[in-house]
Order: sequence, then structure tokens, then C-alpha cells
Amino acid sequence: MKQRDRVKLRSELVFPNRAWKALNVNWVTKALWPSLVERAEVPYRPLMQTRHTYATLMLQKGAPIDWLQKQMGHRNLTMLIRHYWRWINPGELSQETLARLGAIENSSNQPHPDPTRANQGVSREA
Repeated sequence: MKQRDRVKLRSELVFPNRAWKALNVNWVTKALWPSLVERAEVPYRPLMQTRHTYATLMLQKGAPIDWLQKQMGHRNLTMLIRHYWRWINPGELSQETLARLGAIENSSNQPHPDPTRANQGVSREA
């Protein structure tokens, strides 16, 4: 029990500030991120691109889309499908997931690709 108390995190946040509170988003995006990118000597990309990179890489590696939906904080699959469909391999989806995607297609005003057909004419290389 003593060991557990010693190793407890001081904050629920992964990256807290010095007062163990949430970081200032403006400072992170306008000061910290550009500095980190420059120090890494890589071409600048907005911080939001890391989110897209994460989602794309997870889908390319075959991550379950239900799991990724939760990781990304989406309430349902619609947003994930709308933005990342070309990286999803329909052949790796379960029948349950395909049925859910079909329900999304039937209830949405914006069409998206048929989840039962393979991606045709879309390159998976970035």
C-alpha cells in the first residue's frame, strides 16, 4: 500500500503544467509545438495533423474501428467514416461493424462509400 501511494500520479492529466493543471492550449499550439518541430528539424505541420496521422496509421495497421472511434472521442462512427474511409479495409470488418456502417449510410444525408465493397481507385500510400 505504501508503494502505491508513492507512485500515484499527482494529476489525472497526462501532460499537466507546473501547477498540475491543464496546459494552456494557445501556448501549446503557438509556442511549444513550433519550438518542438524546429528542434526536431522536421518540416512544420500544424499540431492537429498529429491527430490525423494517428488515425491514419492505426487504420493502416488494421486497428478495430470501434476502438479507434473511442480513442478519437467520436460519439459514433460517422465522423471516423467521413474522414478516414479510404484507410479502412472493408475485408477486415466484422459483420456487426458492416451492419452498423450500413445503418449509418441509410440514416445519413451525406453518402459515403459502400462498406461492403473494396476501395476502388484509392491509393493507401501517403
